Amino acid sequence: MEYGKKKWLNVCLFSLVASLTFILCNTGVAFSTIIFDNGAELENSGMSSDYDAYTKDGYTWYVQAGDTFELSSNSTLASIRWWGFNVGGDLYKENDFTINIFDLNNGIPDTNPFYSYQPQSVSRQAVTQNSTNFEYFSVLDPVVLNSNTLYLLSIVNNSATPNDLTDHWVWLRSIDDGFDDTHYSRQSNVGTPVNWTGTFMHDLAFQMYDSTPVPEPSTIVLMGLGLVGLAGMGRKKLLKK
Repeated sequence: MEYGKKKWLNVCLFSLVASLTFILCNTGVAFSTIIFDNGAELENSGMSSDYDAYTKDGYTWYVQAGDTFELSSNSTLASIRWWGFNVGGDLYKENDFTINIFDLNNGIPDTNPFYSYQPQSVSRQAVTQNSTNFEYFSVLDPVVLNSNTLYLLSIVNNSATPNDLTDHWVWLRSIDDGFDDTHYSRQSNVGTPVNWTGTFMHDLAFQMYDSTPVPEPSTIVLMGLGLVGLAGMGRKKLLKK
């Protein structure tokens, strides 16, 4: 085989391997369709959302933040992306989260969530190089959500240092901030949840995904080039015979 043909074959094979590797390694990201987009992060402003954040009156208290969402069609929530940052202590420490979803009755979120999931693995990356703002992503235990139904999403960090007033995690505001009254916060001592109050006036940054396979355009192009190249070489061989 001539050098030029070998080189072209290597390029085709590399394109196929690269695209397949990308697909296998990013099934939770590149292969999902957004079912709700509340916007990406907005700089360094947000709302604390922790468990075991501090001690008061002999109790360990936590603060939760939540934001409402409503889907346009019945969907299965399979993964989620959100943004936040650590305050105090180690700004780069790994975080552990609980994802909670609440029903609303007469416009008020329930005290207890109907869905609560603590991911075994949460991936993250800095928003920009050397930034302490992070983009998080996790695959969830799938849950079916109804259309035209208002829900409350609360993402809570489990890894704040107990009894430390300075160590907490902040859920970042959304760049698509709506400044409406559908955002909630609450304080309660562990084991005694209290009602939510609509006092937080900013959209929080998160995106929800289902599990519909939709490869990214760049991945499709890469795989297509490899297949076209190999098909072309195979056709030339048949014509020579």
